[in-house]
Amino acid sequence: DVIRQKINAKLSYAVTANDKYGKVVAIEWGCNANASKISWDSSATVTPGKNVSATINVPLPQTETDNYKCVVRATDDDGEYGYDTLTFRVVLDKPSITLFTSSAEVKINSNIRVSGAAVDTLGRIESVELFCGSSLKSPTWVPISKPDTTVVAPSKECTWYCMMRVTDDDNLTAIDTATYSVLQDLPTVTASEDTLTVSIKDTLELDAMAYDKLGKIVLYQWSCG
Repeated sequence: DVIRQKINAKLSYAVTANDKYGKVVAIEWGCNANASKISWDSSATVTPGKNVSATINVPLPQTETDNYKCVVRATDDDGEYGYDTLTFRVVLDKPSITLFTSSAEVKINSNIRVSGAAVDTLGRIESVELFCGSSLKSPTWVPISKPDTTVVAPSKECTWYCMMRVTDDDNLTAIDTATYSVLQDLPTVTASEDTLTVSIKDTLELDAMAYDKLGKIVLYQWSCG
């Protein structure tokens, strides 16, 4: 089977070898994308015996390849060899960040929660950073502890952006952006009647519909004159 792993990974594998009629005296290994160019690593120390074991260390390359081979060689006391092979698909494994909100309308001076899901399949996320502003050029990144934070919208109407960037343990990055339409969000009120014909000293019943798109109505007042 082909083992999928990321670039620069440092792996360890336990290896066992046996010789039914003699003794295994050495375990060696070597790795290369080109099997004909393998150089043998003899650093494993084994005690000669019918059954021996060792741990091999496998550093994967810095570039992607679909066919990186690590060959293990056991040598017996007759100078004969036995082989086994590990085959790797070495991938870049970029991280990803997906913000839960891609666009929204918000009101001036409001609190905005910026959050998302950050993933690094074969490694780990090392840092999370945030930038918010009216332009995406030359961002000034601010470190945050996790991909979930709250920011305050500007005090005037504008188009506003928040970018979140994650960096993994291979120093690879990913960015996602949310776009906010920052609105003054004035409330609206519509009287149920535009004009009324009344007599002097009539008691009037006034009715209206009030609406605030991004907030709530906190005070109702009437004035006549």
